[in-house]
Amino acid sequence: MRAWDARRGRGGRLSYAVLALGLLVWPVAEVAPYLADTVDGRSTFPTLADFRTEREVRRWVCDQAAVTRDGGAGRVILLPGPEPYSSAALRPVVPDFRGHRWLCWAFRVGDRPVTLVVSVRSGAGRGAGTTHVQVERQFLAGDHVLRLDLGDLAPQTRPAPLDLADVRYVQLFVVRTPEPVTLDVSRVWLEP
Repeated sequence: MRAWDARRGRGGRLSYAVLALGLLVWPVAEVAPYLADTVDGRSTFPTLADFRTEREVRRWVCDQAAVTRDGGAGRVILLPGPEPYSSAALRPVVPDFRGHRWLCWAFRVGDRPVTLVVSVRSGAGRGAGTTHVQVERQFLAGDHVLRLDLGDLAPQTRPAPLDLADVRYVQLFVVRTPEPVTLDVSRVWLEP
């Protein structure tokens, strides 16, 4: 309103107009990368992550971990720390996994074997809680493709059945790692 106040000089009105424009543009600039990633994520579904853009890193929630984009892969570093678990959780842009049976991860393990736990978490259908299932596997150094049968995992979830219409996270974690665990994740995807 001050920008249109005729009592102010031209410079004062211009300053207020620039400020008002900045206040309008700032929130849009803040959410634009998330909106662009949402469009990308929907267009590439059933690929959940392939690290084609730097924006995909925003899909990951880390606890004693870091996820970065390194070339054509995502570098996941699970770090030692005071908490018992180090985890990197991927929030799918499209949470509806119905019609897909396989959750697949393509990744490379560094120079030593590692025991990883993969967790699939869905809405519990009531309240804010989640229901989950976990699979623990050991991987030697080198390239791997992990394929998890969602149909077989669904009955094993707790405290309620896995809701494939509302998958909140697919998560990698390690338990009490004494040193950093580095994984290069090239792709996470679903198959029918």
